[in-house]
Amino acid sequence: PLSFTPLVLQVRAGLGVKTVREFVDLAKRKDLNMGSGGAGSTNDLSSELLQSLTGVKWTTVHYKGNAPVLNALMSGEIDFSIEQVSVALPLIKDGRTVPIAVTSRNRFSLLPDVPTFEEAGFKGIWAGGLCMSAQYGVRDSNEASWTQVLEMLEFMADVTTIPIMLDGD
Repeated sequence: PLSFTPLVLQVRAGLGVKTVREFVDLAKRKDLNMGSGGAGSTNDLSSELLQSLTGVKWTTVHYKGNAPVLNALMSGEIDFSIEQVSVALPLIKDGRTVPIAVTSRNRFSLLPDVPTFEEAGFKGIWAGGLCMSAQYGVRDSNEASWTQVLEMLEFMADVTTIPIMLDGD
């Protein structure tokens, strides 16, 4: 099966913003800290893209993985993070963080009230985790799934230029 998990821009509960516009306006007035689970990660690069598109700068604090980022976000050590929805969802559902926007083309089914960045007026922010899995021993036999992968990569190429490496093994 092929799956795509978008990212979500989430802020600490006490930050006082609920939309991307409010977030950008606050970032223009106040120095914000963004938590990243690793330099060069999808989360980190999405933050850089958002800074580029909005013209706003913030401080990125790098941690050793996403768990320390979430702890820092809940404690108020950082103001926001951009995480995979699957990582952020428990905190969002408990009200410990506030989701602002998702990086998918359409609203994500697990967060139906959270707009996409495009809906919020910020085009070109589309990122997430793409995964294809198969039972051990299956090789090149699922043509439909490979077609989905190629269609996804074709869409992604239209949105942005990304390096793609396929294991030819």
